[in-house]
Parts: sequence; structure tokens; C-alpha cells
Amino acid sequence: MRFGGEEFILVEQHATAQPPGLLQLPQQLVAQAIPHRASPLGVLTASIGVVTLNYPGHQLTSGEIMQQADLLLYQAKQQGRNQARHSVINPLPAGNS
Repeated sequence: MRFGGEEFILVEQHATAQPPGLLQLPQQLVAQAIPHRASPLGVLTASIGVVTLNYPGHQLTSGEIMQQADLLLYQAKQQGRNQARHSVINPLPAGNS
């Protein structure tokens, strides 16, 4: 879903033991070498914030989750762009998946 400007919201379901596939998106996109004159790399890039929720038990609203993802997005931009930042909310105890 387009959220605003150049920002999109993507939802991905994945097994707890696996990292989110969205974390690979910046590298996959740059590998496509889609020309973009305004980009410092000369190609289309992506900076993303990824929030993983483990159920049950999280008590956050959708707005709070989006705020966390947005914070991670801006951290990725500040740290050089074309990268992903990830946070896990309500992590499961070790050994549970």
C-alpha cells in the first residue's frame, strides 16, 4: 500500500525462525540496476524499516507499529541509505518458533 511520497507499507508473513525476506530488498533492488539519475548510486535503491511482531501478546496499536517502522526507515537513511533496519517486538524465548 502506498503510504505517502515514496513510502510504502508491505506486510510479510514468515516463520519465526527465519529472518524477514524484506531485509534482502535493498540488495535485490540494487542488483536490478534500474537507472535513477537522482540516486547517488545511479540506480534505484531502497531504505527500509522492518518490524517483526510475535503473537500473542503485543499490545501496540497499528499507529505505534508504523511509527517504529518509520523510525527504523530514517535510521537506514541516516546510516547511508540502501539498507534495512529491523526490530523485533515481543521476541519469543529462545527455542520457541
